[in-house]
Amino acid sequence: MKTTKIDFKEVVYEDLEGNKLIMPDQWVKGFGNTIYIGGDIPMSELGSKIYHSDSAAKVVELNIDELNLLIQSIEITKMLGTPAHKALKIYLTNKLETLK
Repeated sequence: MKTTKIDFKEVVYEDLEGNKLIMPDQWVKGFGNTIYIGGDIPMSELGSKIYHSDSAAKVVELNIDELNLLIQSIEITKMLGTPAHKALKIYLTNKLETLK
């Protein structure tokens, strides 16, 4: 099965003042922990994979099913403000399209 690398530091968004920001490291760990605790078995496994991703680079390799699940889980948790949420969803959707 084909996989793609998800690099959370590639997700760039602007705050309300126009400052460009990247996904905070603590969000990646917190998100992974949240879906690990609150999800069913596939979501918990995905959460563990994200939580234990390379801590310096915040890179995780996902297959198409895991990527679909990740997109669903960001919609369910709503752990981000609107600009970051939109940027992450666009980034993940583009990665998904490259796998299809």
